[in-house]
Amino acid sequence: MTAQVRARGALRPARAQSARAVGAAAIARSILTVAILAQWAAALLAGPSAQAEPLGVQPSVGVSAEYDSNPYILASRAIAAESGAVNVDLPTTYNGDEQTFQLEPRFRYAQSAGVVALLSNYEDIDGLWKLALERTVFSVTGSWYHDSTYYNQFENAALSGRTVNRTEQKGGLDWRWLLTERDDLDVSGSFDKVGYGANSAGILENFEYSQAQARFDRSLSELWQWSFIAGYGYYELPDSDYRSADDFVETSIQRTLSERWSLTAQLGYTYLRADTRVPELYCCTISPSGYLELYEHSVIDDSSGDTPNYAVTLERRYQRLTLDLSASRAVQPSGFGALLAETDLSLHAGYQLSERWRVGAALHSLQQSDTLGRLNLGNGRYYDLDLSAGWKWTARWTLRLNTSFDLQRINRQQAHRANVLLSLTRQFGRFGL
Repeated sequence: MTAQVRARGALRPARAQSARAVGAAAIARSILTVAILAQWAAALLAGPSAQAEPLGVQPSVGVSAEYDSNPYILASRAIAAESGAVNVDLPTTYNGDEQTFQLEPRFRYAQSAGVVALLSNYEDIDGLWKLALERTVFSVTGSWYHDSTYYNQFENAALSGRTVNRTEQKGGLDWRWLLTERDDLDVSGSFDKVGYGANSAGILENFEYSQAQARFDRSLSELWQWSFIAGYGYYELPDSDYRSADDFVETSIQRTLSERWSLTAQLGYTYLRADTRVPELYCCTISPSGYLELYEHSVIDDSSGDTPNYAVTLERRYQRLTLDLSASRAVQPSGFGALLAETDLSLHAGYQLSERWRVGAALHSLQQSDTLGRLNLGNGRYYDLDLSAGWKWTARWTLRLNTSFDLQRINRQQAHRANVLLSLTRQFGRFGL
């Protein structure tokens, strides 16, 4: 898959100001993070709380080693990379009678050898506040992510071996009403803002995507549940004059076939439209000095299209084995500069060997298509096979091994890679704050 590469000039002064603003915001976040870590360190030194206090933190610390045979997933000139990393997870929760609060910062600090690509550092912070009353539930979510490479395999391949800084900010509101014993109404909105570093070479573009939707759920019986969803999404490229929107309606049915079988089927329709403001020169206008001059006028280039979307999930649970088969097609925002339809197929299997040992396998396939024809995506398809094993060493220690084999086909070219990750995690008890 290749994305259309548009010519880019030098960075505008406004972008330089934006970079300084982002730097100041990063410094402020670092100060806040140090303050939070200092508070948690004091709690750790004080030891676990004897009583279950409503506000507390349950940290975990781990180390990992990783090997990647082809981090960029290139068809040629593949160079392996390996890294050692320290991972820290500090989930903080508050559980009251009506309110729930969760804040979960995650950090990864790695030292890599070879090509520095997917083996990168990251900082993630997720937040949730929920208010549950008798017949209504209101929740607010917020997230901030920063890493040095975007982990989408298609976009990595399009970058042809470039490491890209990526920052994402997400937020959401959700309000659910319990209308009757069988009926629920849910109204939600979300916002997603993604920015890439200057070294994205003009292939990936910063984008903003907001969405609003309403969902109605009805429990038809103890085994059947029906849902209807309608919504609107708006996609924008802040650095260009491209705008796109999608209107969608979906209906789904969920059936609990038995204690071990469950089925969910969803079918929908999405209508997409986009417009681009293209400046053109026209002749002519008379200047104050009496000369003929060209004048600029913006022409709007419109496009539209529609696509079906669906989702099917079938799950089978045995005493120790769980099988999960899913297929879906949905419109998603992308860094290529357009809303893309993603077709996703996956098969997951998990087996509990004993109380301490669990193994799993997953087969996954993904393809992207551009309904509006803005990009030249070709016929790219991505496959991966993942194998995992987890050992609960003690109640607090977990040893985990993950291996994966990835295959990517893009415009008659093929690339593959193998990845091995070994991690050891120490889970601490809950500390009251």
